[in-house]
Amino acid sequence: MYVPPGTGKLIEARDGVLRLLQEIPLTDEEKAVAEGDVQALNRYIDKRREIPAPKLPSDRYAYNRAAQTG
Repeated sequence: MYVPPGTGKLIEARDGVLRLLQEIPLTDEEKAVAEGDVQALNRYIDKRREIPAPKLPSDRYAYNRAAQTG
């Protein structure tokens, strides 16, 4: 699976917000804000799921040739 550079950081941010929701007692207002962040991050990440991986300059750069689809 190819994850564009900026999207990887967003996935980490989403995971951090999810940990925050699980581990730290929050007020209702704080919880609503954090949940809104997770929803926004999920939408942003989902929109980028279909971004194709960049073309490799040569086959020598392929880590897992069996997984390549084209």
